[in-house]
Amino acid sequence: MSLTLHMWYAPEQRADDALLMSYSSDSYTQSTDPYRMAKNQAYGMFLRLVSHSGIPVDVVYFLFWLIAALIMSFAVHAFFHNRWLSLFAYVYILWNPIAFEDWSGTRVYRNSIIAPSLFILLALLMLYLIIRMPLLIHTHQQKDSSSTSYIEKSMPLIVRLVGCVLVLLLAVLTGVWFAFIYDVKEDSFWLVPMLIFIVLIKIVQSLVSARRWWARLLVAVLCLTPLISTYVCLETLRANNERDFGVALLNTRTEGALAEFIGYLYMVDSSKQTPNVWAPADSIEQVFAVSPTLSQYPEMFEYITSEDYASPDIQESPILGDLISWQLINAVDATIGMNNQRTVQRVFAKANNEIRQAFNTGELHRTSKIMPVQSLVPRTRQQIEQLIQPTANLYMDTLLLKRGYHVTAHRNMISSNAYNIFGLSQLNIDVDNPNPQVFDWFTFRDARRTASRIVSTYRTVNIVLIVICAMGLVTSMIAVIRGRWKPLANIGLTACLGAYAFVYLFAISWFTQYVHRYYVTFFYAYGPATALLSTGILIGVGALITSIRGLYTNATK
Repeated sequence: MSLTLHMWYAPEQRADDALLMSYSSDSYTQSTDPYRMAKNQAYGMFLRLVSHSGIPVDVVYFLFWLIAALIMSFAVHAFFHNRWLSLFAYVYILWNPIAFEDWSGTRVYRNSIIAPSLFILLALLMLYLIIRMPLLIHTHQQKDSSSTSYIEKSMPLIVRLVGCVLVLLLAVLTGVWFAFIYDVKEDSFWLVPMLIFIVLIKIVQSLVSARRWWARLLVAVLCLTPLISTYVCLETLRANNERDFGVALLNTRTEGALAEFIGYLYMVDSSKQTPNVWAPADSIEQVFAVSPTLSQYPEMFEYITSEDYASPDIQESPILGDLISWQLINAVDATIGMNNQRTVQRVFAKANNEIRQAFNTGELHRTSKIMPVQSLVPRTRQQIEQLIQPTANLYMDTLLLKRGYHVTAHRNMISSNAYNIFGLSQLNIDVDNPNPQVFDWFTFRDARRTASRIVSTYRTVNIVLIVICAMGLVTSMIAVIRGRWKPLANIGLTACLGAYAFVYLFAISWFTQYVHRYYVTFFYAYGPATALLSTGILIGVGALITSIRGLYTNATK
């Protein structure tokens, strides 16, 4: 399937696909592109590795999905000790329909790597959660050679130390992988609460079992390792960007002084602000008026209010949604210049202090609407409530693959366009034959037909699995009544992942409403939500199996 459907590259997407592809260039750090730090660089680094490996991108993505399926299968087996469920998890992940979706699966863009990456992360977190700290294991069971019974034996110190090293490696790998995902997209901060929650659970689990103070200290350090390694990786990336571009940021569009300035634009009280227009003209005018620093750049204000997205005039063509961030980068490049990132940050940091002071003195009025984070438009309570139904629809469409899902139909372009030639070359694709038919007996049309059948199968399978999860909740409650808490903990994880997916989809609905194109919303939402919901479903099925096994064991005693 991977070698027939093919990954496809869209060189005409200047601020998206082609921009991230430019990040993969070995000479990227010498780039003078004003967008060179507009997005995070992890996906560009990934594409650079693909280029240097010499392996075609189709094979790389297949290997990515294969690794995700294998690790998830191993994690499910570690959780539930059921080989059939483990085998099902392997197949369920490997053939997940998202791998064949047009924008979310086969497009050479960062969203296509989110789902398999998240499956790997969730599997690592499951292993991290289930693994026992070797420092707390003093004995192990060993079969008595003279009988069929088991006896307790002291655990050798060397075995416990080796176990500590393995746990440390798992924790470090989890943190490094989390950092990679965090740097793939600018909005990945939503994953941080999940990581902290899992680490806190692990700390509580381990400290309850530890008796001596030194054991508690070492266990706490081991438990915190994913957070520590994540922090170290992200700070290393920021340090590299400071060396190469002059600013210690992952990007300059959603971090740093420019992002803070945009947040202040959203924060200004304006009757013209809507879920479509986040930074109306009067908000921009007020912010520039209270900042002596920005008043020195009237041409910047002129550019923001009359060029590009605001052309010919912002009153006639208000800037929609977060496009103000791209408008601001263009305006800064046309005036101050984006080549010196340090100077840009210094100018806007000074302006932000002036704007902050204006809010404090009442010269600027802060909106009374709800603004959960600085990067989202404030909304009234009624506007927030209006997002609940679209979010619920998006939730069900993610599970049942109804609206929004499109089996891949795009092909790589045969074009002498420089962006196209560079991109295909980086992906190790033959520029003269970018869509080869590897198997004579299996055409592109056959592969699309097969993918459509897989989608139909998954719709049915997911409905059955949802019913099984509901049964798992019932049997878990019965198990709790009978004094067994573990099944409820598993079904609790399912509920947490399901709720987490809903919150994420709610944020996506909040962010993308101004686009008024459902497929774009689905594109943003499908990958992360699929990983969360599919993992939750697998844990829910395991909870049912565990409950039934426990009830059967108790009944036969």
